[in-house]
Amino acid sequence: MMLLALPWFESEVFVRAGTLAWTVIAAALGGAAGCGAAPLRELSYAPPSPDSVTQQSPGGDSSDPSRAALIRLLKEPFGTRTDRNNSLRLRLPDPDNWLRVRFIGYPTRAGFRYGDNQVALAALFYSKADPPDMTPEMCLERFLWRVGAAAESASLELETIRRGLGVSHERWSVLRPMPKPADLPEGQWPSQKPHDSALPLWHTQARSSSPAHQGLWFVAAAAYPSWPGTCLVQGFGVDGTEHPRLARAILSRWLREGASRLIWDRSIWEAPPIEDQ
Repeated sequence: MMLLALPWFESEVFVRAGTLAWTVIAAALGGAAGCGAAPLRELSYAPPSPDSVTQQSPGGDSSDPSRAALIRLLKEPFGTRTDRNNSLRLRLPDPDNWLRVRFIGYPTRAGFRYGDNQVALAALFYSKADPPDMTPEMCLERFLWRVGAAAESASLELETIRRGLGVSHERWSVLRPMPKPADLPEGQWPSQKPHDSALPLWHTQARSSSPAHQGLWFVAAAAYPSWPGTCLVQGFGVDGTEHPRLARAILSRWLREGASRLIWDRSIWEAPPIEDQ
């Protein structure tokens, strides 16, 4: 895959459409069937030296860089990343080693990849709801329809789509008062209603058997309450071609620890415009 580096704030790159990773992640992102938490046995291999771990190669100089990068995603703490406007905050494992990306041909609020060989991908999709009163469940179903259409056009095989409910949002609802109260003291926010309902999510496996793009991906997506008339979906995918058990475990971890911790910044008072970032 050809990547074009750009002189933006965080080593931003464009990802060209037409690859397995693009089709699965940018065009829809699903979830991982069978994300069990079975114990993983780490096979003997040489871990990377600390100085060799970079955003371009999180597996560093390990004898098995792919396994080393996946182990980092499984063990390193979660941290916060944001979109370019610092309006949305999401949680990713090993946050400093994700590169910001843009997916050509499909609008995203924010996109990230883990390593130049795309060990994992994450994306936020913020779009207009049609009809305006769409619920998060409806937004996720529309997203699922797009996944199926993209997979079919790319001759990509999706396993059974599994729907479920994720843990409740751990902080505050992403819904904000509109407009900002005129008498609110500077630097303060009014009390907000916690989001106490479960998050709709779905997951599957995506496999390509074409000679050009062979591979196996475990991917998941969750939908969130958002501004009236908008849909907000987060997707996360892991390349399981070489190490499927590690990939399953990583996605299971994201569903437990990362999916529920998406939030609009508390300083945002009006629905941000729908735009590709």
